[in-house]
Amino acid sequence: MRNWEVPRHPEIGEVSVEFDGAKEEQFFRIRPLNSAYPEIFAVQQSFVPPPEEGAYTLRCRMRISEDYAAAMPCVAVNVFKSGDAPVTDNPYHEIFQLPLSKDAVPGKWTKLEKEFTIPKNCPRVYVQLMAFGSMGNADFDDIEIVPTAAKGVK
Repeated sequence: MRNWEVPRHPEIGEVSVEFDGAKEEQFFRIRPLNSAYPEIFAVQQSFVPPPEEGAYTLRCRMRISEDYAAAMPCVAVNVFKSGDAPVTDNPYHEIFQLPLSKDAVPGKWTKLEKEFTIPKNCPRVYVQLMAFGSMGNADFDDIEIVPTAAKGVK
């Protein structure tokens, strides 16, 4: 749970590292408090230099509290492109989002994963934990990026 950038704006949300009582494992708890635009609270980690070019899988576990009332939380990978990358919809970066399903059961951990690609000469990658709205908690755990071919490598 190191090297995460936490916003210093208590008016838009709170972040804490909590312990799962039975296993004494740590997880992130994000409590958004922002009902005004942009209604988002995020914690991020930067990878500079990023992992090598190739296919990767983002894995994590998420859960929401009973009183969470907003767009579902998500983990996003923001992959920046090098200056010589072909221009697409966004010439600077591509975002791969992994949202919690709308039918997720509050209080129950849900395992999620999504494949994405890091391009050649990628200057940096950010992983962002995002929660929305102004009520409830979103919990995040076991966040990892692994090469798609090598399952289980952290």
